[in-house]
Amino acid sequence: MTGDKVTTSRAAKTTGKRKIPARKLATRKAAKKPAGRCPRGGAMRAKRRSPRRDRSWLALAGLGFGPLAIVTLAALTLSWPDGAVQVAERQVATMPSVKTELQPQAVPATPAPAKAAEPPPVAPTAEQQTVDLPPPAAETPAWRRFAASHEAKPGQPRIAVVLDDIGPGKTRSRNAIQLPSPLTLAFLPYAGDLVSMTRQARAQGHELLVHIPMEPKDLAHNDPGKNALLLSLSDANLRQRLEWALDRFSGYVGINNHMGSAFTANRKNMDLVMERLGERGALFLDSLTNAASQGEAAARAAGIPTISRDIFLDHYGDDPGMVLQQLAKAEALAERQGHAVAIGHPYDGTLTALELWIPDARARGFALVPISALVEEPATPG
Repeated sequence: MTGDKVTTSRAAKTTGKRKIPARKLATRKAAKKPAGRCPRGGAMRAKRRSPRRDRSWLALAGLGFGPLAIVTLAALTLSWPDGAVQVAERQVATMPSVKTELQPQAVPATPAPAKAAEPPPVAPTAEQQTVDLPPPAAETPAWRRFAASHEAKPGQPRIAVVLDDIGPGKTRSRNAIQLPSPLTLAFLPYAGDLVSMTRQARAQGHELLVHIPMEPKDLAHNDPGKNALLLSLSDANLRQRLEWALDRFSGYVGINNHMGSAFTANRKNMDLVMERLGERGALFLDSLTNAASQGEAAARAAGIPTISRDIFLDHYGDDPGMVLQQLAKAEALAERQGHAVAIGHPYDGTLTALELWIPDARARGFALVPISALVEEPATPG
């Protein structure tokens, strides 16, 4: 044969045993370990595993079980998140050879859904107040809520001075605002800078009216101004114009008519006006530009606080002496009936006369009061 060389040992020659090739015999001798003694006197060869073989087995185990554990853990986490940790722990516990090398990562518990943020508490509206609280200011009618204060004493004759046409003439209007209070200032709704002027007037202690433009008898020669209430308008248009005027500023106690000698004589139209004033809680002062005016009668029928003008201060001119004579008439009337309503305008002569008269009249025992202090509130409409 062409393989290993065959040699014959002396023992094999004498015993007649099977011949062993020389290379194999040398390999066996090198691999032989020191023999121990067994109880029966026989030789015992101690078997020892190769460290290389142990390391190879561990590597194979890691390659086999490691990916399997990771894949199993990932699949369980995706399909069953609530129990992923417990299943992964049981899976790893069954692999003792890699227990110390592969520790499962802690999977955080699924957080509870976040609780929706609660909106901040909202202050209760006027309608939501408890019955134990005082009635909200919105329930008080405007003619009381925005009334100016005064110092009239019981039995003292009272005079209300009303100045119409406030607003368009800025200088005269501001001069009127600077007069001693309380006066009643009637602002035309089509004037500019109304919010600023009306705030200044209220801060000065005066009372406010909306001076509503209404149709006069001679409309062709007397222009009542923008958005006036005209007899030719439909009810819807009248309401629209009235709403526009009432929304121009706030803080007023009611209205009075600018011109209006024709319109105030129409009871149907005045009833329409009073209906809206009742919704606003406002009073009505009839400037009485027409003796046949239905204003006061319509107001009383609707339950609207009302009163009419007694004296015109500057109807025939604004000479201060003439205005003072008209104020003397107002004093005489106030002494007879307890009160008087005098209407003027922010003319230079009128403002000069009032500046002189107010401190003098107070010194003689007369009380200057706003129009709200004189109106009567009917107990029952009609």
